[in-house]
Amino acid sequence: MLSHNDPQYLATKRIKQALDTLDPLMNDLADWLLIKYDVRPLNIILSVLPDGSTPRLDIIFEFHEQMVRFGVNFPIAGRTQKDEERICRYFVWLLETQRRSREFNEHPEQFPLQEQFATLNFKRLFVSTSAFAPLALCEANRSIPQELIDALMKRINCPEIIDAFRHNAAAYFVVQRDAERDWFKSINKEREWGQLYLELLKPRDEFNYINPDTFRIHIESQQTIDEKYDGKWYWYF
Repeated sequence: MLSHNDPQYLATKRIKQALDTLDPLMNDLADWLLIKYDVRPLNIILSVLPDGSTPRLDIIFEFHEQMVRFGVNFPIAGRTQKDEERICRYFVWLLETQRRSREFNEHPEQFPLQEQFATLNFKRLFVSTSAFAPLALCEANRSIPQELIDALMKRINCPEIIDAFRHNAAAYFVVQRDAERDWFKSINKEREWGQLYLELLKPRDEFNYINPDTFRIHIESQQTIDEKYDGKWYWYF
């Protein structure tokens, strides 16, 4: 799950909005992950790697901190291959138990995961993780029309600002020279202008994730971009 346009994000958003619920089997797996790893995901999606047969579990936590706690991206201190194998064994056990149930035998069409299970090779299971809240913040930020940002620049009325724009889950105010950037930072303009920017952002914060601690604007200079990044913001990010 890399962006707020990904199908996994959109499916997870519907769960967060209480428009959908977690598949019962995935709900059992989420409860088990809570017991084993002290953190419960918001959503779990079964998909397939490009080889067409290796299953992948997309485990989606609500917050980045929960993903770190689970430890998938930090194998030295967190999850190991044995953990991945343990998750695979438990998931297969859930699938097989469900397949033997009376409900499945009477209404197999109500169990879409079983159709996937029949075509996949569960000798190996690839586990990936992501977090929902950072992408929700990005979605909220990108929903602000540029004309509102331009109006905010006029409201601030600072001639040293030559540009202002959004990037992912952040906003950037651009001045011409490093000295100007350093001065504005020293007098706490990032916080002052950030509070004004939050007035645009907060009405778009559907899940109440955004506050001065989770979102800040950044002041940067065009001089730094020109001298260190060949004039290209792409390299800066």
